[in-house]
Amino acid sequence: MQSGATGARIDNFLLGKMSEQDLLDAADSVEEKKGPEPQCEVWYYAGLKRLLNGEKACAAEAFRKGVATGEKTTKEYDFAEAELKDHGR
Repeated sequence: MQSGATGARIDNFLLGKMSEQDLLDAADSVEEKKGPEPQCEVWYYAGLKRLLNGEKACAAEAFRKGVATGEKTTKEYDFAEAELKDHGR
């Protein structure tokens, strides 16, 4: 589940107000306090945006990184896993 700060960053990223790198950097700083949850979330949304931009291979890479966090308690983990299954990656 998105925290307030992480959720706002994800919103800004999806709206094009924040770069992917800035989003990932922000999640790195939050991760020290919260564990892998922010990383899983941002990798899923990075993958989603890449997929919407037609970058299928890059999207799969991001989804794999989200799943690699092992943060199975987040819906983004489940979504990333589903995207990988749906597209045979």
